[in-house]
Amino acid sequence: LQLATAQMIIASSDANKGMAGGDILRMAQNTIKFQNLLTSPSIPDKQRENMHLLTVSMDNYIKDIRNVTLQFLDFVLGSNDTVVPRDMRIEKAEEQVEGAKKKKKSNVHITQGKHEDKDELRQLLRDDPVLGLILTEVEILVNDALARSEDLVYW
Repeated sequence: LQLATAQMIIASSDANKGMAGGDILRMAQNTIKFQNLLTSPSIPDKQRENMHLLTVSMDNYIKDIRNVTLQFLDFVLGSNDTVVPRDMRIEKAEEQVEGAKKKKKSNVHITQGKHEDKDELRQLLRDDPVLGLILTEVEILVNDALARSEDLVYW
């Protein structure tokens, strides 16, 4: 568990076919970079007022792929349906749902449906003297970004 978590924090490996790695630090770094961008004095106030950052939790995405995808499309494209009509956005969101269903059927993720004791495993990581500190700080950072994103109104 510690080795797999350390791997997800810093690098990719043959164990995950080079498909993931550094995800946890990359997520934290991207969150920090975007927050710095939103508060950068090098960007004029008028421009900064129009800059927003949408942060979506994977839990929310997995629970409601269609609506979260629509939320993302509305965030990126705005409320003007003349550029990209609403029915086209809905169609793309439904395609995203179908794609996720297909991917789930063939999912080979190491943790997918294999562990009944997920809460116990999470607690072991939280209690780890090294990994626990890193994961806790990243969790705080991400939760702060999610809270700011919930207050965002863009349509």
